[in-house]
Amino acid sequence: MAHETIDRVTPNVNRAEYEVRGAATRAADGAKLLQEQAVQATEENLRKVRSFIENNPLTTAGIEFAAGALLSALVRR
Repeated sequence: MAHETIDRVTPNVNRAEYEVRGAATRAADGAKLLQEQAVQATEENLRKVRSFIENNPLTTAGIEFAAGALLSALVRR
């Protein structure tokens, strides 16, 4: 009786395993794609920031000063 039950459910279990493995593979592929997109976006934004800093050194210094003053005021509290 137990062997019959095992034989009867085995195809369903195999199909479920196949579907779960497929879903896991798709999820891993999606995560890898998102990671690659995040890295590309980060690199592009870093290029933009570097370009802004190189083209606007005085503005950058002003922003740095204001951020430092704000941070200093927050830390003192």
